[in-house]
Amino acid sequence: MTDAAAAVRDEVERALPSSRLPLTGWSAPRAREWSWHFDAVGGGGRLLVKVPRWEGVDTLEAALAAGPQEDTAGEFSSLQSVFDAVARSGDPGLAAVRPVAYVPAVNAIVLDRLDAVPLVSRLTWSTSVAAGIDVLDRVGRLLRLLHGIGGFVDAPFDGRSAAARLRERFAGGPAAIQIVGESVARMAERLDGRAVATGTIHGDFSRRNILVTRDDRVAAIDPNRYTGSAASDLAHLAAELVLGRSRLVTLGLVPGAVRVHRWVAALVDGYGPHDEAFFEYEWAVEGLARWIDLEQGRSGPAGLLVTVNRRLFRSEIARLVA
Repeated sequence: MTDAAAAVRDEVERALPSSRLPLTGWSAPRAREWSWHFDAVGGGGRLLVKVPRWEGVDTLEAALAAGPQEDTAGEFSSLQSVFDAVARSGDPGLAAVRPVAYVPAVNAIVLDRLDAVPLVSRLTWSTSVAAGIDVLDRVGRLLRLLHGIGGFVDAPFDGRSAAARLRERFAGGPAAIQIVGESVARMAERLDGRAVATGTIHGDFSRRNILVTRDDRVAAIDPNRYTGSAASDLAHLAAELVLGRSRLVTLGLVPGAVRVHRWVAALVDGYGPHDEAFFEYEWAVEGLARWIDLEQGRSGPAGLLVTVNRRLFRSEIARLVA
């Protein structure tokens, strides 16, 4: 065990109540894209210890040297708020990860590990339409609950600035993207000045950050706590379901396309009342961003995905901006 890993273990042991000790089965750190994870068992339950990483911090030693981070403390507070809100809701279809402790000495969050799998593993091409509808209806209800504690207020939408940012992003790209992108930019301009519900959103409400338990309860993890429109979280997941890599690999063929759109409808129904115009705009923006990202990585298999799926991107986005 490295000195840095030992320091994390020692500080976590100091921070935990005696009921969660002793810690056993302490694992080596597992590097994820934005964090290091340690597994342990404490007080008879499985624990996950998470030390965040960020751009420019490439080693666990560097992360510990940076000291406590306000964003990490905020994430812990957010997870506690979600846990409390789920408990108050009494919704049997929802679950939550229980936060155990924030350890500022090593900027670590300690969580009870939920016996669950990511939504990306639960929704596969062998999942029935009905099973997917049931799970995604619950995911919609979960997102509504998250937004209920996000402090949302109506604020005027700056559509002109949004359109300018979009045009800057697709400038110089393939002609097909520029044509469709211009339609999305004009969509933003039409919404300029309109009131939009704005508050603290999850920021990455995706299939990898939604967990599904054995009895199909759903929970959210890794909140990024961005300020944005309520529609953006909903649209992010909708676009991922329709235009995610697994859908692209199958070339968007029926019956997959029909099934996925029914799942999206269940997600939206579970979420409940929302601004349809902003939802469609945010969905179009997400779709455009995914298309641009694929075009920029066109070599190898990604290039084949772009070649065979331009029609899918174009038709999906055109449907939204019509």
